[in-house]
Amino acid sequence: MRYIVVGGGHISQFILRTINSSDKKAIVTVIERSQERATVIAKQFNAEPLWGDLEDPKTLEKANISICDLFIASTEIDALNIRLCEAAKRVYGVPFVIGVINNPLNSEIMRKAGADIVLD
Repeated sequence: MRYIVVGGGHISQFILRTINSSDKKAIVTVIERSQERATVIAKQFNAEPLWGDLEDPKTLEKANISICDLFIASTEIDALNIRLCEAAKRVYGVPFVIGVINNPLNSEIMRKAGADIVLD
């Protein structure tokens, strides 16, 4: 499967560890704002690093989002995760989208944006 994980915090690292242990043939891209952070995390989890403006569609397109099987938005900003999930599902047609929220009040908004699973 092809995975895209946006964000490089603790939750993202937990998700990446889970992907590595459950899917030995996974093709994973990690997207972060910082080149250094993306490179360090990607190396640690055998993933491809990508960095740039997380709100720029070109960044998602460089990650080949159009052929992604599972997209995970796990930044520390709920509003950004919601926008990323909405783009992944509605614009790029990613079959399975997971959104991470930090405020439980945003759970329903995330679902409406297209997240198949909401992690709180």
